[in-house]
Amino acid sequence: MPAIDYLIIGHIASDVVSDGFVLGGTVSYAVPIASALGRRVGIVTSARLDEPVLDSLSDQLQRHIIPSEQTTTYENIQTPTGRKQYVRAVAQPITADAIPDSWKSQAHLAHLAPIADEVDRHIIEALGSAQILLTPQKWMRQWDESGRVRFKQWFEPEVLNRADMVIISEEDIQTVPQIEMDYARYAKILVVTQGDQGGRYYMGGKRHTYDA
Repeated sequence: MPAIDYLIIGHIASDVVSDGFVLGGTVSYAVPIASALGRRVGIVTSARLDEPVLDSLSDQLQRHIIPSEQTTTYENIQTPTGRKQYVRAVAQPITADAIPDSWKSQAHLAHLAPIADEVDRHIIEALGSAQILLTPQKWMRQWDESGRVRFKQWFEPEVLNRADMVIISEEDIQTVPQIEMDYARYAKILVVTQGDQGGRYYMGGKRHTYDA
C-alpha cells in the first residue's frame, strides 16, 4: 500500500437530498482538509464498490474499501420542531483486521470517525504509537425499527483515555450536559464545538474557550 501519515477510519455516507444523493460523513469532510494541509491521507471505509458518491472523493487519497451490499445512508427531514434524522442503510462494520498492516505502523495520526457505530473499539489497540483523534458522535446515537435516530449515552473511560484528542459538539450532549465533565476527566484534550459561537476545550481538566 502507498505510504500515508493520516489514517481515517469510518463509513462514508450517501446522504439523501431532494434531487438524489450526496457524499456525507466525517470521512468526506475531514479528507479534503487533511489533504490541503499536506497530509498523505488513507481511508478505511465500507460501501458498495459501485457506489456513485465514491466518485466525489479526491483521487489523491489512498482508499481501502470493505465491500458491502449497501452504503450507509442517512436522510435528514426538516420539521417545524427541528431536524429528524433517519438511517436508511448501514454498510459493513470495520475491525482492526480490515486495516492494512503497513498503515497501522505508518500513520502518525489515526482518526476514528464512526457514523453508524461501525468502528470497533479494539482498533485503538492495533494502532501502535499513532496519535488518536476521536470524533465519537455516532457512538452517541441509536435508531429504532423505523430508522429514526435518537441520542444514546456513551461513556467508555478506557477509550477516552487512550485518545489524544476527543471532539464532540454541544448538540451531541444537549440531553445530558453533565457528561461533558465526565469526558473532560478522562480525555487528554476534549473539544466541545458550538458552531458559530466557537467552543470550549479542556486540557488536563482545565476549561478554556475559543472564538469561531
